[in-house]
Amino acid sequence: MMQSVQRYTREGLPPCYSDFESFLYDFYPDLPWDDALNISLQHILTSGKFEVTLDAVQQRFGFDFRAELHTALAQP
Repeated sequence: MMQSVQRYTREGLPPCYSDFESFLYDFYPDLPWDDALNISLQHILTSGKFEVTLDAVQQRFGFDFRAELHTALAQP
C-alpha cells in the first residue's frame, strides 16, 4: 500500500491515473476493511515512518494526503 505511494512520489504516477486523487480508488481497497482500518490509518499518520512520503505527495502532486487520511480516519 504505502510502497506504491513511495514509488509514485519518486517515479510519477502510471498513465492509468489522471492524478493522485484517482489513485486513491486503488489505495483504500488495499487497507483492512474491518476495525483494523483505523489502526492502519493511525499508523501511517503517527509512526513517523511515512512523514517524508506524506510530504512528498504534497510536493509532487499538490495533494494533501495527510489531510485525506485524517478525513478517512474521522469517518465512522
